[in-house]
Amino acid sequence: MTVPVEICNSALMRLGVERITSFSEDTKQSRICKEHYPVARDHLLAMMPWPFATVRDQVTPSTATLPFGDGTVYDIPIDCVRVYKVFDTAFNDIRYKIEGDKLICNETDQINLVYISNSVNESLYGPIFKEALSLRLAADMAYTFTKSTSSRQALLQEAELVMNRAFSKASQEVFNDDIGFDYFNNTRRTGPYHTGGQNVY
Repeated sequence: MTVPVEICNSALMRLGVERITSFSEDTKQSRICKEHYPVARDHLLAMMPWPFATVRDQVTPSTATLPFGDGTVYDIPIDCVRVYKVFDTAFNDIRYKIEGDKLICNETDQINLVYISNSVNESLYGPIFKEALSLRLAADMAYTFTKSTSSRQALLQEAELVMNRAFSKASQEVFNDDIGFDYFNNTRRTGPYHTGGQNVY
């Protein structure tokens, strides 16, 4: 059984619905799970800098240019659900903003990018992430299977409690690494230009 199917079955069990063996089954619950799983996964990944999904990449400028205004355009990696930190080649924080699938800043050579990826090996998912994703999926599918809005709200509240545990656990594991930034302090920075993590949605 794959990890996504395992997580979906956990969500279905919370709703009192029969489990599935794969997303290719010709059943209602399989089709609903296949539709909701990637959306719920990406939503949850974007909520916080999960260590297992954190990726570092060196990105060169895009061939695209701005029709007006100043700045160099960089393509955001296709697997990125949240840009987390951007550094210059000396690993200093730089000012940047995101427009669509592009990142714009004043660095003209290369940027060092830290981001949250949705293409990491699912075997890396930890128990807290799996539990939170199961609850989020159950909440998203609740009305379809139970016709109950109160069930959805209860599941969302339970998911929030799990996320709070995840934030608490992760904040205890932060250390100063070779590029000298604090993940969790930087997530609090907001504004039209970013010098740290993006807003949490």
